[in-house]
Amino acid sequence: MITYFKNQIEMAESLKLKIDKYWNMGIDEDDLIKYIKQVNENNFELMFKNNDYTMAVKQKLGTKRLRLINKILERQL
Repeated sequence: MITYFKNQIEMAESLKLKIDKYWNMGIDEDDLIKYIKQVNENNFELMFKNNDYTMAVKQKLGTKRLRLINKILERQL
């Protein structure tokens, strides 16, 4: 499972696939939470700019997926 990415597009695409797999009951909730936290920790500078998601991440993931990521990351803080 890759958690370090070269660019924003690859990272966003990976998150998108993982979240969609979760919504289709392909992986369980604990695995999704662990993955999102690891990706955030390892690629914070690719995911955020000025305390907001980067434009590429917003466009690739959409509002529903970003809301889910926000809920997971808020638990962490």
